[in-house]
Amino acid sequence: MKSQILICHAYNTLPSENWYKWLEGVLGERGYDAKVLELPTPSAPSEEGWVGSIKNAHSKDPVVLVGHSLGCRAILAYINQYKVTVDKIVLLACPMLLDGVVDTRPTLGAYFDKAQELDFTLIANLVGTAHLFHDTSDPLLPMKNVEFLEKEFGEKAVLHISDTYGHFDAPEIPELLGLFP
Repeated sequence: MKSQILICHAYNTLPSENWYKWLEGVLGERGYDAKVLELPTPSAPSEEGWVGSIKNAHSKDPVVLVGHSLGCRAILAYINQYKVTVDKIVLLACPMLLDGVVDTRPTLGAYFDKAQELDFTLIANLVGTAHLFHDTSDPLLPMKNVEFLEKEFGEKAVLHISDTYGHFDAPEIPELLGLFP
């Protein structure tokens, strides 16, 4: 049985933007149960609302969780809060160290003020593989974000470093397809 794949969009974006629907379509053609979630209030998000949306959509196992930017943080919070075993996670431009990011986006400050503390030992034990995508030209997140995640996931981390996608606001990310035969 092929995995259920839940795709979590970024802050201030819609499920119809970027590469989300493209990936959902290609994975659907490959026989996966893929779905881009419509996370509530994308321009003024709350961790509680986003984690609740993931919980409601997760209907079968094995599951693969794919996230972009703040959607990555929601995935990590979901695993942390509900202690869910996940085959793999795919995180693109995951914000871990918030220097400067929150200052320019006040609604993100509200999100992180109410965010749970993540237990990475627990999360790493519940995740089979963590595919970590980061771009050296990302204007929002420096490389230290992915370096932090690589350290936390240890041998379960698989790095995918590029220099062409910026913050991964692209219509397609062909490198993702190799993760889903």
